[in-house]
Parts: sequence; structure tokens; C-alpha cells
Amino acid sequence: MIAEILMVFGLIVGLIIAISRLSPIIGIIFLIMLLIGIVVFSHYIRKEELTELKEVIAHNLSISQKEILFDVERTRKSFLGWRKLYVFTSKGEFEVNIHRDNGEWVGIDLISISNVDYMKELNY
Repeated sequence: MIAEILMVFGLIVGLIIAISRLSPIIGIIFLIMLLIGIVVFSHYIRKEELTELKEVIAHNLSISQKEILFDVERTRKSFLGWRKLYVFTSKGEFEVNIHRDNGEWVGIDLISISNVDYMKELNY
């Protein structure tokens, strides 16, 4: 995964240099469009990953996906994605440790923090 990212990055830098030699303004516009594209793509990938994680968490706890709320403030991220999430469910609060291999998540561990039914407490 990292090799592919570096290869694409090298191609993009070469393309930006070639375009900016022809016209610096077009090179700057291309760079801005590229940065916006990277941010949008990253957001899309993270959203898809979060949906998959929600499915796995719901399956492991035998609850519906609607019964899962994420604690965004305590979430820990790295460049490759989430490392640790905290979720509130009808079965309590859980710490979700995410195991990664080459940037892709391969498994999770659910560690129970409390047994409070947050769906009932929050009237959700």
C-alpha cells in the first residue's frame, strides 16, 4: 500500500512540474484541485471504513447498527486511519482497538468499559 502511494505521489509531482513549466497558473490550479480531490477521497474512504467497522461491531455484540454511537472526541487517528474508537451501545461503552496490516484494518478487539444502556439513558 505504501509503495503504491509513493508511486502515485511521484507521478503527480512529475505531472505538476510538467504543467507548471507550461503555465505556472495552470500548475497552481491543478495542485489546488488535486489537494481538494485528496481530501474528498480520504473522507470517502474513512466513511466507508467506518460503515464496515459499524457492521462488524454490531455483529460481534449481536445488536443493530442503529444502536451504536461513536465518541468522536476520544477517537484516536493515525495517518492510515483510526487506531482506537470508543462506542456507546445498548450493551454498554466499549473501547474498539483496530488491528491494521498495510493500512487496511484486519480485525478488532472490543474491550468493555461500562455496562450502562446508553440508548436508554440518551432516549435514542
